[in-house]
Amino acid sequence: MRGALLLPQLLERTPTGAISPLGIALSLRGGEASAAVDHVLDAVTTGRMKTRLESYGSLAVIAALLMNAALRMWSSAPADHDFSGKPWVRRLLRNVFLVASAISIIGGLYSTVIFALVGVYAKSAMGLGLDQQCATFLKVTHIYRREAYNSFVAALVSFVLSFELAIVAKLKDEAAAVKGAVVGASSLASGFLCERCFRVLQHAYQLVYKPRMSAGL
Repeated sequence: MRGALLLPQLLERTPTGAISPLGIALSLRGGEASAAVDHVLDAVTTGRMKTRLESYGSLAVIAALLMNAALRMWSSAPADHDFSGKPWVRRLLRNVFLVASAISIIGGLYSTVIFALVGVYAKSAMGLGLDQQCATFLKVTHIYRREAYNSFVAALVSFVLSFELAIVAKLKDEAAAVKGAVVGASSLASGFLCERCFRVLQHAYQLVYKPRMSAGL
């Protein structure tokens, strides 16, 4: 039935003029045509699901890179005396640096593990032919992926903050003019980075995530 309803829409050629696999399937008659079209549509759906799962792997890789950078920064954490100012100001800056670095590390770790696990088990289900179970698994783990996504955003912002504080610590002995110029330039660059990232995330939410949720995918 599904194949019969889609016959008028699927009778088309590829850009090179060759008959597409759908066209070949539609050359059959009766129930054979419907079954062939259903088979091709299932293959297309499976391909889209694989592409979706690959995007989770990409997010896991990005989060892992962010976590690794935060770990390297943590390993060279500045001490109180690396900051200038009154003792309580130096302690405050160092504590903010440590908290921001910890959030970046933990957030990146959580995002990496969740997206990696979801991708692994969803691909395992598809490899076993459990397509429906794979779709159900993705639905029930939606809340965890959302938390991992929010953790990734928090890790990114925290990393930028800790990076700025590391620059301040490195410039402790520099002249005020040099320190102001370097910190100001790095702050502008970091602000531009965050602004562009949030714009991309906002467009992704409006154009991809929101419609997907409305469709129940």
